Amino acid sequence: MGKTRYIISYIVILVVAISVLGPAYAKGPKEIYLSGVKAIRSGNSNFALFDFRQIIKEFPNSKFAEPALFMIGENYFAMSNYYDANKAFQKHIELYPDSKRKLFSLVYLLKLARIYKKESLIKDLEKEIISFYQLSFLFRDFKTYEHKSPSYKKYKAVYYIDKVEFYIDGEQFEKIPF
Repeated sequence: MGKTRYIISYIVILVVAISVLGPAYAKGPKEIYLSGVKAIRSGNSNFALFDFRQIIKEFPNSKFAEPALFMIGENYFAMSNYYDANKAFQKHIELYPDSKRKLFSLVYLLKLARIYKKESLIKDLEKEIISFYQLSFLFRDFKTYEHKSPSYKKYKAVYYIDKVEFYIDGEQFEKIPF
């Protein structure tokens, strides 16, 4: 009788623990994404990459997958892991061709092509970036496009009549003369 009572008590405690604690550990894409953003903002790139990769793997159709993939490329580039950064930005462009971040993925790919001295790729990327927006400078000398990354990086593209300049956090990252 004592042994049966012990087993029943153990099972009841286990069921209560699972029902109470189980949902606390089941994270959805939003919670994982926010965890990754928190990690990147506090300087824990490896933890952020883990979270962002988990979103891509487990929730590829969520609205958090696209920014997570961009952030993966951004992190790899910052860590000078150019091979994986290149793969991430190429995949970002392939999977999300209409993304507002696509222009900046192209610029990262251009920077990587310059690092690896791939002249034909440099020319192709420059042409794509230059023609990315249909430009009209009616009453203006330039047109600006901006994006703020969840990692607090501020991206800015400035299209002039004869060149386009890209800035990250106010510092010039790339320049393409026409």
